[in-house]
Order: sequence, then C-alpha cells, then structure tokens
Amino acid sequence: ASLTAGKPFIKVLKKRRGDPAALHETVLNALKELKEKAPSRQAWEAGVWEQVQNLPVPRPVWRINLRSLSLQMVNTGVSGPAAYGQINESLLSAVDQTRIQGSGRLFSEYYSGKFRLDTGVSADYGKTVLRPRGQPRLTTESVDQLVYETELLYRMRSFNGKLGPLVIGPYASAAYDTEFSRADPLPLRKVLRGGAGMKLFEGAVIQELYAGLIAEQSYTYRPARNMFAAEAGFRLGAPLPGTALMLSADGTYRNFAASRFDTIYDLKQRLELNLKLSTRLYGDIMLSPFVKYFMATGKKLPGSASNLTTGFSLEYSKLFKIKK
Repeated sequence: ASLTAGKPFIKVLKKRRGDPAALHETVLNALKELKEKAPSRQAWEAGVWEQVQNLPVPRPVWRINLRSLSLQMVNTGVSGPAAYGQINESLLSAVDQTRIQGSGRLFSEYYSGKFRLDTGVSADYGKTVLRPRGQPRLTTESVDQLVYETELLYRMRSFNGKLGPLVIGPYASAAYDTEFSRADPLPLRKVLRGGAGMKLFEGAVIQELYAGLIAEQSYTYRPARNMFAAEAGFRLGAPLPGTALMLSADGTYRNFAASRFDTIYDLKQRLELNLKLSTRLYGDIMLSPFVKYFMATGKKLPGSASNLTTGFSLEYSKLFKIKK
C-alpha cells in the first residue's frame, strides 16, 4: 500500500469474495499461526527462521546404481619369487599374457536421513584357455573375484572446503569374498570380512577417503582361522580442464597383524592401485585406458610379488532412481 501511494498510474485491484488470498495476507496468516502455537518468542523466531530457509522435507531415496559393466583388453606381467604362486591370490599366480576379461559392479543405494546403506555385488573374471595339438588343455585365470558386500554410513557432518563439499562419518561394512571357480590345485577362496572406521565421502573430487580396522574369518583352508588388519583406501575423480577426459583413481592397502597360526599362505601386506582415463564414446558407453598395480608381501615368504596390468576397456554405467 505504501508503494502505491501517490501513484495514480498503478491500479489497485479490489479483492472479491472467493478470490485467493494475496501474498502478504498469506504470509501474515502463517506468521500469526506460528506465533499462536509457539510457547515463547524464542521458539516463534526459530520457527520463522526455519520457514525462511525453505529447506525441502528430507525423504528416503532408493536407487539402483550399475556402477560399471566393462569388457577389457589387458596385458599382464607378474614378477616375484616362485613361491608366491602357491598363495590363493589369482593376481599373483597369473602368467604373463594378453587377454580379454570382464568386470561388473551393481549396487543398491538407500538414503534415509543421515544414514546411507549400500548393498551390492562386484565381479571380476578373466581366463585364458590354451589347446595345444596333442597336448592337454592349459587353463590359467588372470583374475577371479566375486564379492557380496554391504556398507552402512552415518552422515555425521557436512562441510565445504578447498576441495568442495564433503561428508564425514563412521562406517561399518560386511562382505563375503570368494571366486567363480577354483584353480587347481588351490582350494576355493572363501572369506568373511567385517570392518569399521571413519570415512570422507560424497565429495566432488574426493569421492572416498577412509581408514579403519577389519576382521576376517577365512574358510579357504582347514581349520578356519581369524585374521585382523588395518585398512586404508581412497577413490578420486575429476575432469581434466580443457578436455573431455575424466581422470579417476582408487586404491586400498591392508596390513595384517601377526599371529602364531600364520602359514606361508598368509599375506602381511596387500596394496592395490588403479588409474583410469575415460572419454565418452557413445551415450553412457566410455572408452577407458587403464593401469592396475597389485603388490603383496607374505608373512612367511621372503621378498614381495607384484602384478602390473595395462589395457583399455569399454565401460557402461547407469543410475536408476527407484524411489525419491
């Protein structure tokens, strides 16, 4: 009304019965309603401030994330003492070769308030079969891993720093680590794993950065044994400025505690690093040259063994929002 005073060129419309309330009337009525319900002036002001922020009401979100489905052409080179080939780790018992292998990551992601629950399966498999004339067939596995896993995260605090928005909080995880098939004469790997620690996650560049403790129950050999380790890992991703390329890297490191039950089949340290450069080929299909490095040291074996794999992959990923 004060803005229209003295301005005859502004026509003020008269409200008729049945017309919706004007904006100022709606706001005033809402403020009066808040004031009548508030037990004190402080509570009323807090209620007004909550309305001014206009934050959306938190709702549970459930989505299916096909994180990756890839077909890879790779070249592998393995080095280290021959004794490491007897450890139940296909990355160490592999032979130098060029081959085709596949991998997939399918997860269910559920967000509810400050909690996030991820459940899914990860699979990697590569095999080479040689059939020399007049000789027995020779089969070698370059990689064979099937992991069922679940992780619960608590979004304790969010902050925005030099590296962009990040969330920090504790996590707890459980997994069953096995293989599609065993490689003679080694037994089938069967490991139950649980862990907990602290994690930085949901960042623009730092997608994961964590440290924690894990406990493993191994049923690979008889009798079953418990193992404990400290674990740290990361996952980074960022576009390269001025290009259409996406650089991503991830890695994990485990250091297992010593035990009087240790054998030559037990690892002391386990390090895995992955580096990938991706570009969009068509739609959701990416072409990605990559490098993978795996290194391990044994508790009873001298030296160390490593696996360096290079190649490129055709990779597909898709996010399906089920409930929001």
